[in-house]
Amino acid sequence: MFYANDAFDGLHIMEDLISLNGAKEKRLEEGRTPKTFAKAAVSDAEDGPAFSERSAVVQDAPSVPAVPFSA
Repeated sequence: MFYANDAFDGLHIMEDLISLNGAKEKRLEEGRTPKTFAKAAVSDAEDGPAFSERSAVVQDAPSVPAVPFSA
């Protein structure tokens, strides 16, 4: 998995992945190693509250108003 802070970082990752100068293997190895932020996100999600209630949904919402003109 690759993570880029912005489009330019993503572009540099993609350039490395298509290069032939050895940068590809370095990026692929980087992509195979588990990231710290990914581990933290998974562990936090498992410890968080589980919501079983659904939020209120309005069933009797007014319909879409008619267009005051026609083309």
